[in-house]
Amino acid sequence: MQLRRGMFAFVAVSALFSVGQAARAENISDVLDRNTALYSNQRQEPAVLEQVIADLRASLDRADDPTQKYDAYLLLSRALYFKAMHTSDGKADIFMDGRHVAEACITHAKARLNDQRAECYYLRAINMGRWGEAVGLLDPRVIGQRHDFRRSVLDAMNFRRDAGSDEPLRGANGQPVMRFAKDGTPGVTYDSYGPWRSLGRMYNRLPGFFGGDNNRAETILRDAVRLGSRLALNHVYLAKVLADLDKKDEARALLNRLLSNASATFNPDRVPETADEFEEARVLL
Repeated sequence: MQLRRGMFAFVAVSALFSVGQAARAENISDVLDRNTALYSNQRQEPAVLEQVIADLRASLDRADDPTQKYDAYLLLSRALYFKAMHTSDGKADIFMDGRHVAEACITHAKARLNDQRAECYYLRAINMGRWGEAVGLLDPRVIGQRHDFRRSVLDAMNFRRDAGSDEPLRGANGQPVMRFAKDGTPGVTYDSYGPWRSLGRMYNRLPGFFGGDNNRAETILRDAVRLGSRLALNHVYLAKVLADLDKKDEARALLNRLLSNASATFNPDRVPETADEFEEARVLL
């Protein structure tokens, strides 16, 4: 019996070693393709999401190509953000992990990609923002980092950082100098105007004595809805600001128009997130 147990243990360890060896030998491009597909299609399944996170962490040490390493950091930070959004245990710590991965991505981009990519600045900002909501917006740690959050959002768009300005940096010819997403679009448009949406959300959520400003939030989020109309969260955030400004009839009309769509077809690339956002809209009503 002891011999049989020993043989089973040997076989199990050998199998795990073989799987590990195969994963380490796998081409980084294949790792990224496989995990991008898994994340895109099955991220709402916890076991699949955990495997994606583990695979991406393991791939970072082996990624030599600067763009592939950037993409691995980016997908890992996004996967951690999604995990934190759908868990009740350790939420703040997972958001902080996502932030740290995004910061490593930014450091990598500065060293190897001339700092032209926008996405990891944005992932840093949204992980920071959700971390702040998880620990409490009046927590001294959150209040102390509110300027860092704003700078991350502005950096994703390459906007000026000076207080009171939400304007792009401009070159000698007067034209905006922007960071860009992987597909070549300006950073401000990434994730359906995600940086712009995040800036509006920040002005809405912060207390007035720490820089909150619902009128400013309304202006920004109206732009986000107009320019990124196929992302439900833009509508939800604007509705919350309108309600806070006592424009409740307009907020209800906005949410009812949103919910007149089918959540599964509203944005085919974000089915799990859109379902959550539609539910949030129903609760607000």
